[in-house]
Amino acid sequence: MPIVKLSETASMMPPPKQQTQMRPRKTDPLHVLDRGFGRTPLAPKVELPTPSPLHLAAGKQYDRLATTYHDLQALLDGTAAAEAVAAVRAKQEERRALKEEEAAAAAEAEAAAQAATKPPKKGKVTKEQQEAEDAAAAQREAEAAAARAVEEAAEAEQAAADAASLEAANVNWLAKLEERVVPLEWTPLMFAAARGSGANVRALLKAGANVHVRDIHGTTPLHKAAAAGNVESIAVRSGRVEREGRKRRPFLQRAR
Repeated sequence: MPIVKLSETASMMPPPKQQTQMRPRKTDPLHVLDRGFGRTPLAPKVELPTPSPLHLAAGKQYDRLATTYHDLQALLDGTAAAEAVAAVRAKQEERRALKEEEAAAAAEAEAAAQAATKPPKKGKVTKEQQEAEDAAAAQREAEAAAARAVEEAAEAEQAAADAASLEAANVNWLAKLEERVVPLEWTPLMFAAARGSGANVRALLKAGANVHVRDIHGTTPLHKAAAAGNVESIAVRSGRVEREGRKRRPFLQRAR
């Protein structure tokens, strides 16, 4: 077997392939996820919210954050928002009244303390006494200014919190009829069709919910009602509403 030196082995190896120049990426926001030649672009990531009270009410589900069940009709006609705003304003008035009582009590205590203090003795005031009184007065004034600054900052923070609370309470739920939520991009009508009742489906359709909307798998609210065996929702959706109080058989038995 012939002996080959390392230098000869290196010369026998094929030259490395010249790297192809990648095409420049487009700056269009729709192409920011382009992964290059021959590769499918990634779909843009969409941040979806969690189910809102409207979704939970449509599906007759329990709201763990609010620890209650929501009334779908009250959400749609604005009654729930009005009640929430009234509750927030009642808390604000209660807090304001309590603050006024505390301020009155503090003023009364200060007046009592001033009345209990002995008047200063008459006589000539020395320079050291005058300087001590001036220093004490300046210190009291500085402490009062610092307390006022803290109080003003707390009031501003409380005002911002109150405004945020009012904004969160005054929600137009009719504008959220087509809102999609995690994990499968369901709308309130899909919740009602799969887990709710015919009355909820009827209320959402009357409010203007889109019946042709599709989730991430391409299914419509009618598909979800059929898969869940929700015969009443199917009847409402198809326009054939059965008589109230009539005993209905499960969907699978009706299909046989």
